[in-house]
Amino acid sequence: MSVEIEKELEKQFGKGIFSSGDKLIEKELEVISVSPALDIILGGGIPKGAFVTVSGPPKVGKSLLALGFAKNAQKHGMKVYYFDIEGRLKPRDLAGVEGLNTDDEHFRHIGSNDGTILYAEQYLEILITLVSSQRDSLFIFDSFSQLCSQAREANKGKRFRDDTSLMLADMTKRISNILPVTNNILIGTVHLIANQNPQSRSMWTESGGNKIKYQADVRLKAPYKEMYIVGDVPIGQIVHWDCECTALNAPPNQKAKSLLRYGYGIDEEYELLNILIDIGLVEKKGSWIIFNEETKLQGMEKARNFLVENPKEFDKLKKQLKETIGM
Repeated sequence: MSVEIEKELEKQFGKGIFSSGDKLIEKELEVISVSPALDIILGGGIPKGAFVTVSGPPKVGKSLLALGFAKNAQKHGMKVYYFDIEGRLKPRDLAGVEGLNTDDEHFRHIGSNDGTILYAEQYLEILITLVSSQRDSLFIFDSFSQLCSQAREANKGKRFRDDTSLMLADMTKRISNILPVTNNILIGTVHLIANQNPQSRSMWTESGGNKIKYQADVRLKAPYKEMYIVGDVPIGQIVHWDCECTALNAPPNQKAKSLLRYGYGIDEEYELLNILIDIGLVEKKGSWIIFNEETKLQGMEKARNFLVENPKEFDKLKKQLKETIGM
C-alpha cells in the first residue's frame, strides 16, 4: 500500500522524491581542496552543495581565502559569481591570486555601479535566482554583514531596527535544499563584532543573524593573524583558523594555520612543506630542507620555491600526505 502511495505522490510532486538511506550513503561527493592545512581540519576540503561561512576581524584574510578557493573551484569546472556587497574588491585582490581566471566565462562580478545601486533586497533576489538556475557554480557573498536594506537607507541617521537578518533568514530557507541538488557552493563572509550580551562568555559574535549559523555546513573562523616576515620585509600573514563545523567526516573545533602571501594568495606550497616537516615526511636539519638524496635546499623559502617550480612534485607530496593521514 505504501509503495502505491509513494508512486501517486511522485506523480503529483515529481519522480525521485523518495530514495533509500543507502543511496545517500553511497552518494559520492565531489570535494574541492582549500589548502593543505585547512583540508586537514575540514576532512578533505569543501564538497559541492555546501553552504560555507568565513568569519573574522577586519583584514584577516576572509576575502582572499574565498578567492583562493575560487581558483581551485575553477579547476573543477565551477563558474564564480562574486557579490561585491562592500564594494571593496580591488584589481590587486584579483591579480594577487595566482591562477585565478577572471574572464567573463569563468568569473562574474555583481555590484552597484553609476546607474544602479543595489540594496539587500536586490542582492539576495539575484543570489536566489542564480543559485536556483545555475549548476556547478561558486557564489561568494562578501559580505552578509554589510547588506544595507532600502528601509535602512530611508531611515539613515535614526535609531532603526534593521530587517536584513530576516531577509537572510528567508534566503537560507529558500536555498537550503537547492544547493545540494544543483551542486552549487555558497561562501559568505561574516564580520566579528563586539558581543553586547552581558551573559555571554565570548568577547565577539558574528553579525548577520543566527539563521546563517544554523544553515552553514562549514564554518571557518579566523580569530587573529600574525605577520610573516622574511628578512625585514613582511611578505604575507599567517592566519589562525578554527573549524567550528565541517560537511565531511572530521571532528569539529580543530585548528590550523594558513599562509596568505601578498601577491600570490593562499600559499599551498609553504603550508604543505610545513606539514610534511611536522609529520616527518620531509627532513629538516638546521636550515636545510631534505626532500631526498638529490634534493636538498637551504631555507624554507628556497624549498617552497622548489615546489612552486615543480608542480608535479607538489602533487606527489600532497597525495603522499593524504595517504599518510588517511584523508
